[in-house]
Amino acid sequence: MFRTAPLLTLLFIATPALAEDGPSVLARVDAVADQGQDTTITLDVTVHDGRGGEASRVLQVWQKGSQQRLVKFLEPARLAGVGLLVPDPDTLYLYLPAYGRTRRVVGSGRGDAFMGTDFSIDDLARITFADEYTATLTAEDADHWQLRLDPIKPADHTHDHVRMWVRRSDDLFDRVDFVKDGEVTRRVELGDVHADGSRPVAHRIVVEDLKSGRSTVAVVREIQFDTGLEDDLFTTRYLMRD
Repeated sequence: MFRTAPLLTLLFIATPALAEDGPSVLARVDAVADQGQDTTITLDVTVHDGRGGEASRVLQVWQKGSQQRLVKFLEPARLAGVGLLVPDPDTLYLYLPAYGRTRRVVGSGRGDAFMGTDFSIDDLARITFADEYTATLTAEDADHWQLRLDPIKPADHTHDHVRMWVRRSDDLFDRVDFVKDGEVTRRVELGDVHADGSRPVAHRIVVEDLKSGRSTVAVVREIQFDTGLEDDLFTTRYLMRD
């Protein structure tokens, strides 16, 4: 799913003619997000405020194929039930229990930080990339491809473009830089990759706000595949359930 280890970027060597192309690499990245029938992940999340303070969260993510996802806070109690729902690739809902209703998230609102973490709403809601970005292969080395992703609808994004590093070994991306006005403002790094069954999974995700010095670390506590999640789970009715 994660629709996330520092890299020595100087090792990337731009070449005039590359064996792969951007769309084919990005298609394989998206295919990795669609392994098996469904996935359920519990994440221990720690928010670092950049001044030495920490706050803990627990998130649960349910995903079915590459079309549906539900994300909910389990802890702390004051955030329990806050959630995001992707019932189909074109729709995203946010639910705040205190208001007792869902609202649809559109356009650049998907780039907003999610409930005091450094994850954006889009970080947690996005399952695939190719429906949002055009991909250009800019460099490669023995271990990675480097892609530049340009938004298909720039007005829907708070960044100008994205740089993505994709592992040749398993088509997982392990670093994404979000670029605004020529400057990297946010970074997502995935690490601790090992197999759960036959599937390679990143068990640690670090999101950094490079302007504020804040960061959020998510570690996989538990992951389950192919448990038979029902379509009813991916409805606003279930999103609003306590």
